[in-house]
Amino acid sequence: LNLQPSGGQLTLNGLRIDNQDRLSVEAGKQHRLHYSKPGFFSKTETFTLDTNEKRTLDLTLQKEMGKVEILSTPTAEVKIDGKAVGNTPIELELNAVPHDVQFSLQGYRTISKSITPTASEPQKISVTLLPEAQARKAEAPRVYKTKAGGEMALFFPNDIIKMGAGRDEPGQRANEFLKQVRLNRPFYAGTHEVTNAEFQQFDSSKSGDGKLPITNLSWLEAVKFCNWLSQQEG
Repeated sequence: LNLQPSGGQLTLNGLRIDNQDRLSVEAGKQHRLHYSKPGFFSKTETFTLDTNEKRTLDLTLQKEMGKVEILSTPTAEVKIDGKAVGNTPIELELNAVPHDVQFSLQGYRTISKSITPTASEPQKISVTLLPEAQARKAEAPRVYKTKAGGEMALFFPNDIIKMGAGRDEPGQRANEFLKQVRLNRPFYAGTHEVTNAEFQQFDSSKSGDGKLPITNLSWLEAVKFCNWLSQQEG
């Protein structure tokens, strides 16, 4: 047998054959050889041998190619199996095996898609890239537990608040004034106070019922805990 390319799957009369160099078959009977490999058109050969007859059979496969149209919004760089091929929109003819198609644009979340072209019909890939900040926002869990065990809820504020202190407020200082502030940046906030159990993971010298809120902390101790938790969260 002469099989090209090598490494494909060979069957004789429907049964898989591992020895692909030489076969011994029953004489006077029709046999069917089938050779296939991903990315190539398969080939079938039928034959009948006389007693003691020897024959060389050639099964050379032709590569299968397929057309692929690749689109994106906005225009992005395209890599096929890690190799840059240009910017969208782009039309390519690719071998009919699985390919990894990667779309990338600075400031946007990279997208990867898989496609297996076929000669029978053209294929199309079309994606919409999201700005990285928007993609991260969409992926953010609405509620999650911190490394210390506290529960945090995600807020998407879009409101104007009054900030500062008026002249008639007790304790108002000369450099304080009232102003309107718009809050529109998402943030997480704890659904409950920080407990003794949470804080003790940072500072084991603190005591108290683990389920109750931590008390008697200085401002600096609170800041150090927040910095520690930020490091734990990465």
